[in-house]
Parts: sequence; structure tokens; C-alpha cells
Amino acid sequence: MNEKSGQRNSTKIVSENLRPYNKYAVAKFRNELTDVIYPNFAKSGHQYSQVLLNIIISDANQEKQATLDLDGEEVMKAVNFKSTKHMSLSKALKTLFDDMQTTIDLTTGQAWTKIYFFSEVDYNQKNRRLRIELNTRVIPLLTNLERNYNKTLTYDLASLTGNYVATQLYLLLRQYRQIGRTKKLSMKDVIARFQVPKSYQKKPTYIESRVFKKAIDLLEEKHLFEDIKACPITNPKEIGKSRTGNRGRQKILGYYFTFKTQYDSLEVAPNSDNLIEQQIKSNQEWVDNLRKSLIKLETEISDMSRDLDLPEQEKPMPNFENINIRNMDLSKFDVGSELFKKSSYAQKLLETIEKLQDQKDRLKQELETQKNAQELNNDAIKNSDDESPSW
Repeated sequence: MNEKSGQRNSTKIVSENLRPYNKYAVAKFRNELTDVIYPNFAKSGHQYSQVLLNIIISDANQEKQATLDLDGEEVMKAVNFKSTKHMSLSKALKTLFDDMQTTIDLTTGQAWTKIYFFSEVDYNQKNRRLRIELNTRVIPLLTNLERNYNKTLTYDLASLTGNYVATQLYLLLRQYRQIGRTKKLSMKDVIARFQVPKSYQKKPTYIESRVFKKAIDLLEEKHLFEDIKACPITNPKEIGKSRTGNRGRQKILGYYFTFKTQYDSLEVAPNSDNLIEQQIKSNQEWVDNLRKSLIKLETEISDMSRDLDLPEQEKPMPNFENINIRNMDLSKFDVGSELFKKSSYAQKLLETIEKLQDQKDRLKQELETQKNAQELNNDAIKNSDDESPSW
């Protein structure tokens, strides 16, 4: 797929591609690093490792040298770091260094090389300065990148903090963002990449429903990707195997993922904060207008119900559970997203208004019928009076 056709078929999501700008907003690295697995990243308490690594790579992209000097305050802001009594930036950095004592295995044909990512990490808690010494062999993987590289956004990774599977899936999808279809992963690759629990490893339905689904739901909820589907592989030739030895029911041998392609331009811009603020304002006004419409409909339905000639208990009234809908706290939702109007809350709000409008229309018909009946009754009484003999 050439670049033009890729962009023509891409999903253009302006606000989602314009992430808040900061010095460490974008990280680029050779595709080989996407496939490097650090098992400890999946463990509890290591939730900041991937996004901190992203920032270090981002700085290396810019400095193009092995020694990096980072501002701890900027780092904390970029990763949306929340210090607790159990997790400080100092501890998170130590954890990252410990997590990455696994070597990077770079295989080229029949040759392979094993290297460590870091040589040294120093953090001065007093002045919040972080000094990183990268292995010089790593630098070529992070600089002079023109092709065969991945590009990840720190803002996205920070929003996924704490969900290892979603983070790994995000990294994989980003690598193929302009294609919309990932490479094929054998079941062995799936288990390693997503750290699938041993109890799930021989149960593909569990992998799909308990591992993939949560990650896919989160990525779509955050509007990082759309229409993600996990596609099972049953043909052994698709993953380089001659046969499986299982001649009965088809066995799932691996997976690949499909999703809507993305534009790669304007992902991060210095004015993106302003653009997101504009989107928030626009969406907020849209919601406010809908809420006003909902309140107006509730009032009209209440007034019309009082005019119905029915016992009080039989009169239809608006569903006051709608109060919860129109008073929903919007901080729970990504109001800065252009896709906010497609969110579950927005759809619920629209559905509620539609139902109330239907209820109002029915009441209007009932009142019209009641009015006609009353007029007929009045005419009948009048005619009866006219026909009565006068004495």
C-alpha cells in the first residue's frame, strides 16, 4: 500500500491525532524493539515502566547520543505520574532499570546479537534530574530512522498505565497504523507478548474473552484505535508450519489484528492543547443543549399529563431516572474527543430524548382524541337540548 492510498483509506480523527504537546510527546524506534518483551512490565507495581521507557527513547531521538539528561518534573508531567507512599518517581525509575536487565535479542538471518538497553541510570531526588547512559549499541535503533520504525505517543501510553495487555496491543497496532492489519502471531508469540496466564494458554476462548477483549475495549474507549478485531489463525502455513497433527476440529494456532487505519500527520502539535480545548467547549455546548431539550420535554410531558382525563395513578409521567442521565458527571468521559458524540453516554442521552419525544407525541395524540371526544359529547348534549320540547 503506498502512502497516498494509505492516507486516502485512513480514518481521520483530528482531536485524537492531536495529543497534548510536550518535549517527550513522540518516541520513534526501529521495529525490532516493538517485539522485545520485558516480562516484568506486566507485574503489579510496574505500571509506569513502558511510558518511562517511551520518554527516554523520545529524548534519545532528539539528542542522538548515549548520555541523556532529563528534567524529572517534565518527566512526571509527561507520563501523568501520580506519586503515592508506595510509588515515587525514584522507585519507578529503579523498577524500570531492574525490569530491563533482560537483553535485547536482535536476530538478522542466521546471526544474532544480545545487548542491554541501559548502561547506567542516575536520579538526583533533590534537584529532580535524571541522567541516563544508554548502551551505544542501542543508539542506531533510535536515530536516523527513515523506514521500518514504529512511532508511539507518550500521551496514549500514559492513558493506558496499569493495563499491560492494552499497552502491548497499542504498540503492535501503532507499528501497522497505516496498514490496518498486523503481522501474524503464533500462539507462542501471543503468550509471550501479552503474558497470557498459564491457565488460559490452551483455551483460545479465554484468550479472546478475558485477555484481548478488555484491551480492545480500553483502546476503543480511549479512541486510540477503532474497529479492532482479533482474527484467529487455523491454517498452519500462515505461521510457517507444515501441519498441526490435529486432523479433527480446527485448532487455533495464533492471531492477527485488524483495525481502521490512521493518518500519521498532525499527531502532536504545539497548539494541540488549544484545539482540544475548542473540542471540549464544542462538545460541552452540544451536551448542554441536549440536556436543555431533555428538561423541556420532561416539563411538557408533565404538563400534558395533568390535562389527561384519567385517574392520577394512570397518567403517564416522565421517567425520573433521566435525572441521572442529564446530571451525569462529564469528567468520566473524554469530552475532548471528536468521537465523544459517539460515546455510550452521548448515545444514551440521544436515545432518552428520542423516547421522551415519542412519549410527548403519543400524549399529544391522546389529548387530541380526548378533545375530539369532548367536543362530540358537547355537541350531543347541545343537540339533545335543542330537541327537547319547550313547555
